[in-house]
Amino acid sequence: MLPLLISTLLAAVLGAALLLTHATLTRAARQAAADRVRHSAEQLAGLATNTISRMREGLAVAARDPEIVRAARPAPSSRELAAARAAMEKLLGANVTGVVVELWDTAGRVVARAVHDMEGRAAPSVDSRTVLLDTERRDIPGSLDSLRTSALYIDKGHPHFWIVAPVREDGRRIGALAREYRIADDGRADRALRELIGVGVGAYYQSRGDTVWSTVGGEPLSPPERLDSGQGLSIVRRPGAGTFLSASASIGGAPIDIVIEMPESTAVAGARASVMRLAIISIVLAVLGALVAWAMSRRITRPLASLTNAAESIARGDYATRVPLSGDEELVRLATSFNRMAEEISATRAELELRASEAQATAIDLDRARADAEAASRAKSDFLAVMSHELRTPLNAIAGYTELLELELRGPITDAQRRDLQRIRASQQHLLGLISAVLDLSRIEAGRVTYDLTQVALEPFLAGLDGLIAPQAAAKSLVLEHRPIDPTLGALGDPEKLRQIMLNLLSNAIRYTPAGGRIVVSAEAHGDRVAIMTRDTGVGISAEQLETIFEPFVQLDRSLTQVREGIGLGLAISRDLARGMHGELSAESVIGKGSVFTLTLPRCAIGVGAVREAFTGEVAALKPLG
Repeated sequence: MLPLLISTLLAAVLGAALLLTHATLTRAARQAAADRVRHSAEQLAGLATNTISRMREGLAVAARDPEIVRAARPAPSSRELAAARAAMEKLLGANVTGVVVELWDTAGRVVARAVHDMEGRAAPSVDSRTVLLDTERRDIPGSLDSLRTSALYIDKGHPHFWIVAPVREDGRRIGALAREYRIADDGRADRALRELIGVGVGAYYQSRGDTVWSTVGGEPLSPPERLDSGQGLSIVRRPGAGTFLSASASIGGAPIDIVIEMPESTAVAGARASVMRLAIISIVLAVLGALVAWAMSRRITRPLASLTNAAESIARGDYATRVPLSGDEELVRLATSFNRMAEEISATRAELELRASEAQATAIDLDRARADAEAASRAKSDFLAVMSHELRTPLNAIAGYTELLELELRGPITDAQRRDLQRIRASQQHLLGLISAVLDLSRIEAGRVTYDLTQVALEPFLAGLDGLIAPQAAAKSLVLEHRPIDPTLGALGDPEKLRQIMLNLLSNAIRYTPAGGRIVVSAEAHGDRVAIMTRDTGVGISAEQLETIFEPFVQLDRSLTQVREGIGLGLAISRDLARGMHGELSAESVIGKGSVFTLTLPRCAIGVGAVREAFTGEVAALKPLG
């Protein structure tokens, strides 16, 4: 995998370098070709300007010939015209590019004409030759008062142009001497062009205005499609030939331009060749780099593969596997560290197995002890249940006989005897309450208590407790306060179990609050829970006792109060009942200031109708626990 990654990275770098090089070389080659084309166009335009200047100068000299001047006068004689034709034929000579020479009067009519035949021989100008070459002087610009050169035009399949020189006598123009030139291919233009700018480059004459185009050899052609232009250089396209770099330069003294075109493929051929050579070199370098990367990766990855295999063996549980110490110094250090780690893992594994074995044995012992404890707890609960049941029978008999004696069915009794019977009845009821508490605790621990969870409206529920607990509070001159609660605030719980818890908490508050104290019952919402709080101004509970007051058979220090009732089961039963309703019972206290017992239950919303119904319902009473 590593050699492939390195090779891919190397190829990507070389590819990016090639693309950048190709773009740079191509841009440089195009710029060099553009400069070369512009320079060539300017050179050829200079040569053409010199040639046109010589033609114009020669025609201007001929226009001052006395024979030409006499023939240009009004009504020349036949001898004067013949002399003028002879002078005009001398201008033609053997040059095939000078097709015709004409002498015009001031109105532009032909006075005399000399024509060059197609075989290159000079022939006298006769009227029958006018059909061969029509003058059509529409392309001659401006007036004839000065030396003029016309634009290109096509006649008989060849490009032509005129040079016209005024004929003057005594400073007055009396006519014009006009010479028509045909651009012909004599081979010299192409040779000069190849020598100047090389093979594959085209040179053209363009009539200014892009109307007529021809090669320097005299072949007419259509104008190219211009794609882009700027800074004296254009990009053009010729159908079937591709795109070209094009530059033009004006010929002095004539409305004609020289255009040089170089194929774009020729312009960038050198750059492409260089890029191809670089590409071949890059491929060779990439192959060599891949081979070197493969060799280096093998040297690096072989020890790493051994390390990976050893790690997998250890993961499978073979802790005796070790890595051979081979390779570079870093790899040897890595293998040494791995072997040391493997030894530590092996030792730790052995120690963990030993501790796991010990823990398993301990867990077995704990399970056995828990089973024994559960059996003892069940035996205790069964014993308490049986014992409580057996004790209830004689206690009920004592209550019955006490009632018979109070009714004097066995004979009259004295006031002292009646007071003794009342003490017996109070003690019997106290013992019966204790036995009931023991039975309740046994049922809770055995899981035989069921809960009928319903929505309980707290405002009417807590208000209904006043009638049950008010006599006890009044007996000790205590103030029992019930703070108003939101009528829609409710709790999800078993009404009977909830009433049993609250009566037990209020009974304890009355029991441990000195005369003249205050007991406050309130409730408030805390998110999705509701808290019912019982506050008193009693003697308080120490921090040490707060940790154990919810344990069975745990009572407050009797030195704090004169109360002698209870065996310490009420709070334990109340907390178990609260947890059975998915709630909790907690306590806070400060010595000398009082205590706060908080019952927390799931919250629910109560409708107005349900609250009204709860207020009008009958409240059942439960005997408070001791």
